[in-house]
Amino acid sequence: MRTSVMPRAAIGMSVLCIASTRGARGLSAASQPTVLPPIREVTQRVAVAAEAFTFVTGVRQLRDGQVIVNDPGGRRLVLLDSSLHETRVLMDSVPAIYRTSGWPYDRQAGAIVAYRGDTTLFVDPIVRRVLVIDPSGTVVRSTTAPRPGDALPIADDAARVGLDGQGRLVYRSDGRAAPNRGSAPVSPAVADAKAMSLLRTAPHDSLAILRGEFATGLIDTAGFIAVSEQHEAPVRNGPSGPGWIERYPSPLPIVDAWAVTGDGSIAFVRGQDYHIDWVNPDGSHRSTPPIAHEWHRLSDSEKTSILDSSRHAADSVRRRMMAISTPPQLVILQATTVVWPDASELPEAMPALVEGVIVRADADGNLWIQQGGPPYASADSTSPLAFDVVNRNGMLSDRVQLPPGAALVGFGRGVVYLTSRGGAGMILAEYRVP
Repeated sequence: MRTSVMPRAAIGMSVLCIASTRGARGLSAASQPTVLPPIREVTQRVAVAAEAFTFVTGVRQLRDGQVIVNDPGGRRLVLLDSSLHETRVLMDSVPAIYRTSGWPYDRQAGAIVAYRGDTTLFVDPIVRRVLVIDPSGTVVRSTTAPRPGDALPIADDAARVGLDGQGRLVYRSDGRAAPNRGSAPVSPAVADAKAMSLLRTAPHDSLAILRGEFATGLIDTAGFIAVSEQHEAPVRNGPSGPGWIERYPSPLPIVDAWAVTGDGSIAFVRGQDYHIDWVNPDGSHRSTPPIAHEWHRLSDSEKTSILDSSRHAADSVRRRMMAISTPPQLVILQATTVVWPDASELPEAMPALVEGVIVRADADGNLWIQQGGPPYASADSTSPLAFDVVNRNGMLSDRVQLPPGAALVGFGRGVVYLTSRGGAGMILAEYRVP
């Protein structure tokens, strides 16, 4: 049994392709540019942090130019001046008996979220706590997420999280089934029966983007995004024969992305035809035309390379899982067979969005949408990242490329904050947007 990776017709190809309007509510793409803007390189470095960090996941520029840096690798939250030279530690991992001031940084990575004005939220997923930090870097109060159990997905996806026009926190649900609480070890025969009848997680083809009120805890759904769905099916060799689970991965699924802009708009970037559905700050909805995009036709060798890379990554995860699994889970893993598609079943062109693609809103309300995502990127970690810059009208206004080896961790007014590996750790630098 084999399922098709892409249950749709092959994507139409040209040097410059304005995506089909199917699924974009009948909008025309005529207003999009007929020639793609040239890719501009980000090269003008404005400032470099005086000290190295361990692993930076978030940077927020305040109105006075100061910068809050979240370094979960070093278990620190710090405040830098506008030159990135003077550092004040806001949170760290110093043991309580030695601590004279400040809040502790827990053992799991926390996350920062831009709140009202220059106020910043620090989300601690371990204790399900949200700290409110004022512009001076002082923790003024402690609260919880609108739904305390959602602290983990908020922290995991904090770079996209923001406030809508009514001040509600917008974030992605995790979509996971209730956790298995565990049980005593069972025999292989019983574990095999469980493998056939109780798949531990249900597959999802979409996840909800939620809006939550801090004061009341009320939650509602702003919309849904398509996510990668991995089909699983129990198979048995005869009525009483051994059973196993067949899993059908999709190396290039159609996925959506999302982000919240500074004015409270929620952007749903659709992978089907590369257009944006917007939820405006007042709660109204609109869609903008498909975005001009240079489609890349996949050669047979590229399709084979994508399949080989996906298979290698899946095998690595499987080996790690088997090394740490308890006997019941180990038997279930051993009873799982992965059925990979043929290279001919992959699409003829690279989708505009791929799983894991970076989509962020900058300080001017534009969306930065990564192009050439993980399956298409070179295995060389220094390959530069390129982004489509799309404005609030859904128009492609610019294309930019980061320096080789740089990662995007935050935005400021007319600048971006990038990290790169250095001899002493991770280097944080501020670059002017060309």
